[in-house]
Amino acid sequence: MGIAQLIAAASAPPSGGEDAAFYTGQIQSWDDATGVNSVLVNGTVVPNMRCLSIGAGIVLVPGDVVMIIRKQTQWFILGKVAAPGAGAALGVRQDYVGASGSTSSATYADLPGSFGPSVSTYISSARRALVLVGTQSSCINGWAHMGVEVSGASSMAAGALTNQAAAISGTFDIAHPGAGTIIGWGSPLSVHVYTAADGLNQGTNVFTAKYKRETAGGYTADLADFIRRRLVVIPF
Repeated sequence: MGIAQLIAAASAPPSGGEDAAFYTGQIQSWDDATGVNSVLVNGTVVPNMRCLSIGAGIVLVPGDVVMIIRKQTQWFILGKVAAPGAGAALGVRQDYVGASGSTSSATYADLPGSFGPSVSTYISSARRALVLVGTQSSCINGWAHMGVEVSGASSMAAGALTNQAAAISGTFDIAHPGAGTIIGWGSPLSVHVYTAADGLNQGTNVFTAKYKRETAGGYTADLADFIRRRLVVIPF
C-alpha cells in the first residue's frame, strides 16, 4: 500500500466502530533532540508521527519495532515493542547496602567483606542509562572514592567514563587537609548518564559499586570508610 492509499484509508469516514486501527512499524530515522522521525508502515515510509510521551524519555533508533495506532486521520507511535529478555521489563533498578566497609586500595576494588551494591538490568538499543550513586564516606588525610563498574554486555572500568572528566566519573570525594585529621562523614550524591559513547552496549549489563582511597595534601591517606551505599540505574 502506497502513502496515498494509506492517507486515503486514514481519511475515509469511519465505518461503525472502525475509527481506529493498529499497526506495527519500524523506525527508519529518529532525531534525539526533536523527535522528528520516519517510520516504515506496510512498506511505506511515513514521516513525523506523533508520539506517546511517557517515562524518563523516548529514545528510538533505526530498526526498532514500534506499535502504532491510527485514530481516524491521525497516526501515533504508542511505544517500542520488546520481547521478554530483550528490554520488555525496562524500569528502575536499585540496590542498597547499609553495612560499613573500609579499603586501603589505591585502585577501584570491592570492599572486603561488604560487596556491592550491584544492579543487573537490560540496556535497550538506545544504549543509555541514568545512574545515581550515594554513600556516607570519610578518609583521614585523603579522599574516599566510590565508582561504578559495568560488566556483562559492556566492559567499563569504575571511574573511567570516556566522555567525562575523571573528577566526575562516578566518584565521591571527601577532602581532609590536615595530617591525622578527619572533618567528618560526607553524604554526597552523584548523577551520571552512561551512553553508547562511553561504551555502554545493548544487552544485560551489571552495574557494581567499587571503592578506593586517594592521598591528598602530601599526607599518607588512611583507610577510606563507606556506609549506607545505594546504586540506582534507570535505562531509557
